[in-house]
Amino acid sequence: HVQVLDLSGLHEDCLRLYRLLDLSPSAHVNLTLYFNNQCAANSQTLVDLLHSRFAAASNDASPVQTLDLTSTRSYAKIRVWRSLTVDLDDIALEDSAHIHDPFSATMHTRADLGLELSDMPPGGQRERDLLEALCRAVPVVGLRRLSLNSFRTGLAWNKGVWLDIFGQAKDIRSVKIHGEAAHSFAAALVSVPDEASAGPRSKKRNAPASKFKTL
Repeated sequence: HVQVLDLSGLHEDCLRLYRLLDLSPSAHVNLTLYFNNQCAANSQTLVDLLHSRFAAASNDASPVQTLDLTSTRSYAKIRVWRSLTVDLDDIALEDSAHIHDPFSATMHTRADLGLELSDMPPGGQRERDLLEALCRAVPVVGLRRLSLNSFRTGLAWNKGVWLDIFGQAKDIRSVKIHGEAAHSFAAALVSVPDEASAGPRSKKRNAPASKFKTL
């Protein structure tokens, strides 16, 4: 079985070769797919790739613990790690936030799975939809760290999308968000009951409830 795969090239050629390889369920896989600004990525093809990769490793591997999303003017990238180089349970939450960057050690190690999409035609909505579809294919129940560098154009995900994707990630201890995505992510952290659920106007409104229980 192949244990480490770094594959880079035109997206159709890379995906065709990837399907022919006999990969170990624990293999480190990094794919860089180039689109040469000619066509948009087929989200279902990429989602199927992620599903098959996680399904192959489901019995032998640890759950995904770190998820990193990056989107710039030239590429979009998703990376996942199944291990923590720093045990977040061994440090105080305030220490992880202020004394050091808990992402730094992990981000300099080889990801268990990396998928980079380069030279896609510009279009903020298509890109948001693609990254949303890819994130939905990642099992996030055991997620401990989340990192996101914001989208290159347009508005970020709305509050509902954040909750749909990460609402089951009850063990998140560290979050790193850059750019426009920070605003909608902050809105997803709490929910304020609407007028119908808040009771008579004479009563005080309920305090916001955290949707991410550990944050």
